[in-house]
Amino acid sequence: MAAEIALPLLAETLPHMLQRSARERTAAVALREKRLGIWRSITFGELWAGAGRGARGLIGRGFARGDTALIVSGNGAAWVVADAAVLLAGGVSAAAYPSLSGERLAVLVRHIGASVLFVEDEEQLDKALSIKAANPAVTTIVVMTPEAPIVGDGTVVPLEELGAGHDAAPEAELATRIAAAAPDDIAVLAFTSGSTGQPRAVPLSNRNVCSALALRLEALPARADEEQLSLLPLALAAERIQGLYAALATGTLLHFPEGADTAFDNLRELAPTSVFAIPRVWERFYSNVTLALAAATPLQRLAYRAAIGIGFRAADRRAAGQAVSPALALAEQAARRLVLNGVREAIGLGRARWLMTGGAPLADELTRWYGALGLPVLQLYGQAETAATVALTPLGAPRPGTVGRVLPGLEVRTNAAGEVLVRGAGVFGGYLGDPKESARALADGWFHTGDIGELGADGYLRIVDRVTNIVVTAAGARVMPSEIENRLNLSPYIADAVVVGEGRRNLACLILIDYDHVVRFAQDNGVPFTNFQSLSRAPAVSELIGREIDRLAAAGPGTRIERFRLIDVELVPGDEELTPAIKLRRGLVQERFKTLVEAMYREAA
Repeated sequence: MAAEIALPLLAETLPHMLQRSARERTAAVALREKRLGIWRSITFGELWAGAGRGARGLIGRGFARGDTALIVSGNGAAWVVADAAVLLAGGVSAAAYPSLSGERLAVLVRHIGASVLFVEDEEQLDKALSIKAANPAVTTIVVMTPEAPIVGDGTVVPLEELGAGHDAAPEAELATRIAAAAPDDIAVLAFTSGSTGQPRAVPLSNRNVCSALALRLEALPARADEEQLSLLPLALAAERIQGLYAALATGTLLHFPEGADTAFDNLRELAPTSVFAIPRVWERFYSNVTLALAAATPLQRLAYRAAIGIGFRAADRRAAGQAVSPALALAEQAARRLVLNGVREAIGLGRARWLMTGGAPLADELTRWYGALGLPVLQLYGQAETAATVALTPLGAPRPGTVGRVLPGLEVRTNAAGEVLVRGAGVFGGYLGDPKESARALADGWFHTGDIGELGADGYLRIVDRVTNIVVTAAGARVMPSEIENRLNLSPYIADAVVVGEGRRNLACLILIDYDHVVRFAQDNGVPFTNFQSLSRAPAVSELIGREIDRLAAAGPGTRIERFRLIDVELVPGDEELTPAIKLRRGLVQERFKTLVEAMYREAA
């Protein structure tokens, strides 16, 4: 077994953490990325040199301590170099999704006061040039892709040339900036998910980020042979902090896929030792296996059911804290060798020793299924305001129905309304430019998460739903819609759902279909369609979704879905209706598709 990385492994600031890793692991590979079909390796020494050169270039162009730079790019080594350069220069590093429209990006740049924009390609460069023309605060645009044309008045520079010319600051100035980095300096500007409204900017200090890293890595130490594949956007606070920064702090080898379209192919190619993803990814794997089974031979289905049944029995005993008998352990070993390991390898998880999920609740049924495959699922609970870290499932001590155990060093309690409150070194000091909302969120010295939850005496935390999500029907029944929605998401044909019914006599639901899987259903069953809209409107598809709702949705008192409608507009990452975790934004969806909601209740009347 590989040795675990020993603590203490973190400095008090991100610049000092980067410096320490570069000194201790100069020749070790930090990052690998696939470009044009070829994997390219970047050592810690090369990362440090590139980031240092970039930092000197920024300083030479007038970038002062505390200035903000915004990275608008997909994941990759260039993203990491840009981020590290900003941190080493004493700046504040922010990141945006490249799918943002030019208008939304312009508003964001002005709100956070960014003076430097790092852009991925020609498309983002065009946005940045338009923004700069209307916003004199933007002084420098750094282009991260060599292929993008360099235009403008000298304020546009390629990343590889930043700091390479005579205008770069001297090494001594960079050393002074790094030495001056302090725990309470703002280092990262994260953004809320916006699940219940517009995203807010969340300034995080070095202390916030480094304390969150230390807490998580003490609870779940990295091993010397750890390898991860970055599946989530680095603009997401959890991926940035507990993915990228945790890897750089511990020497974990972090791989970047060639692109979103090849990410799962790259996952199968690499078979990393651990994977961090959002529930939509884990739901997708489960759906793919479910559909593959439907097309398998009767003998293959019989073998799978027998093997997964053994896996369930063993996983259930572990979840209950009970010992697995020698006979069951032997049967489980055989089930894995003959069947279940093949399932794991087919989805790229053959070498994984644990999976981590965050960003949204994961259905208990999925945690149980992965456990039956021999893959512990660790829930990571946190928000941008808590540096993405409050609770984590301990490895080897799962507790179904919870988001893990509150990490030592943090205080968590619930108020009279059942809302989860958090206090500790990882909690932010207030939203950027929003004192009113900051005062509300940090009332009485506690961060009000907006989540309804229950904290057990053993420290395990259960999240019921968002405060703003709770539906109160006309009869006064309080319904937690997330519980119903999570069950519906187990269907391979449902991408997401929004349960409605506030002030109504019964519940209804808006459904977004899983396009790829429903296309396969339509092709197999001769259902004609031309696009997403026509597919969503096909009667056979509506009947299919109705059967899935009947199969999965609980039919207890007050929780039955009486009506549903399919959203006939294809939504993709970057659309306002979707959060970074690829979940439907309840309020925006209900507003945009209110005619569908009203139509359902007119029928019911």
